[in-house]
Amino acid sequence: MKLEFPHRIAYANRRSTAFMATLSLLLIPTLYACHTNHTTSHTTTTSHVSSTSLTADEKENCKRESEGRDDSFQRVPSYLPAHDGDICITHRFMDDDKMSTLVARYEDSSKEPRWAINLTPQAADYGYKDSKADAQSAQQEAHDLLTSHTAGYATVSPNGEFVSLVLRPPENTSEHHPHSQETPFKPGDQRTTVVVLDAVSGKLVRTAEVSGLVLGQALTSDSLAVETADAYYPAGKGKGRISVFSLTDTTSSPTSFNTSLWLAGSGKSTLLLSSQPIHLHDSTTTSTVTQVDLHGKHLNSFNNSSEILLGGWIRRCTYLPDEDRIRWEVVDTNSGTVYDETNEIASMHRVPTGPGLVMSEVVINDKGYRESGTPRFWLSAADDGHHHTENLEQFKNN
Repeated sequence: MKLEFPHRIAYANRRSTAFMATLSLLLIPTLYACHTNHTTSHTTTTSHVSSTSLTADEKENCKRESEGRDDSFQRVPSYLPAHDGDICITHRFMDDDKMSTLVARYEDSSKEPRWAINLTPQAADYGYKDSKADAQSAQQEAHDLLTSHTAGYATVSPNGEFVSLVLRPPENTSEHHPHSQETPFKPGDQRTTVVVLDAVSGKLVRTAEVSGLVLGQALTSDSLAVETADAYYPAGKGKGRISVFSLTDTTSSPTSFNTSLWLAGSGKSTLLLSSQPIHLHDSTTTSTVTQVDLHGKHLNSFNNSSEILLGGWIRRCTYLPDEDRIRWEVVDTNSGTVYDETNEIASMHRVPTGPGLVMSEVVINDKGYRESGTPRFWLSAADDGHHHTENLEQFKNN
């Protein structure tokens, strides 16, 4: 399988929107490289979760997503690794010219899905076509923030047992136009629902309501974390806060802590916060990543981080002046183990337990690019991080 050279730091081209102009003034520089609606009441999202069957076209959409899941340009979380299966996320057009979100579990892409769920309102999977100058909500204006696998509008837990989706914010009634429906453009006025599904059975596990602009969400093996803010950034006037919802005691109240950093991913029982937001390429573009527990207590820091991988791994780079080269390595934040990528290359895969990495020998192709050769072992985000050598043939030519 040809892989994107993992050590390039790429930036997606952006249109010059008000959101990006605001961010450019507030973000920490990389190392290398409004109007307000006055509302009389806030409407909470009434979410509907129902079982359904996929049409032939919807099944074809899922098939295309499965074929593109390892494409370096396919960065949106539309196909996620679960325990002994894959989760496909696609759309359904409804009679009222709106769309709902379909979530389906496949255990064999050539067969029928194990289950399929229809979600309304639609997930907050805003694309470029939704990011016009006439954006109808703060969340739509900030569409870039929810496009990663690790902290985007949809993500999966390290043990592959839960999948969560951020839904689009509801419409509110304006005091100036009491009979019209508008979505609040002021970030702090927004109300959003996040739903958590059992990735094996498809059953609803928990529904979480949060206030403020959603900057990101992440799942540990037993909790949902959602970061919100009163602005398009967590620091200063953004008043960033992370709310944590238990998935084992689903009637318990959430806990929360304040932060000026961006929620960027998670491990089995910890959260990964970044000094930079994650955009389309799941990369924190040479940032410092801070590992905290579910109460916000600092556990570790990782400098020169270039990418956060689903399941709790971090790819980072270190310049070695004596050798005049950059050393690339992958750090397992769950176990603390460091893997040098000089002679091996790590690639994301679905392993039997869900998110995982496959470590393969490095092969240089005829164009001078690094590719993964023969798989040597694989790692699971769900266990203690030991090497697995069983069934390596499943990763060949995949």
